[in-house]
Amino acid sequence: MYKGVDADYYGYRDDDDGTLQVLERLQEEQAKLEVLEAWKIREIETNTMDLKDAAKAKRKVEQIITDFEKPQEAEFVSHVRVPQKEDLERVVLEKRKKKLLEKYVTQNLAKLQK
Repeated sequence: MYKGVDADYYGYRDDDDGTLQVLERLQEEQAKLEVLEAWKIREIETNTMDLKDAAKAKRKVEQIITDFEKPQEAEFVSHVRVPQKEDLERVVLEKRKKKLLEKYVTQNLAKLQK
């Protein structure tokens, strides 16, 4: 009896043919639209009570939706100073000079230069 039971029996490979993905995507879009419409109606009713004008309430809700759907500009703020290329080159050059001076300059010559 258990020889015929495999992953297909338990439904593990239902989405291999690609039909479920299309159906799920359509169902998800439909659910999003339904929730959005329910939210619009609820917001218009709430704003109508506040604004005493249905047209103003509807415009306000539409403005909220358009503001929400706009792509948000993510502004990056660095709290730490990021060194520029010139700064890094200057630091590397100073380190190289220091190593060369330590290698080739004697103690007496170093004292004379100071």
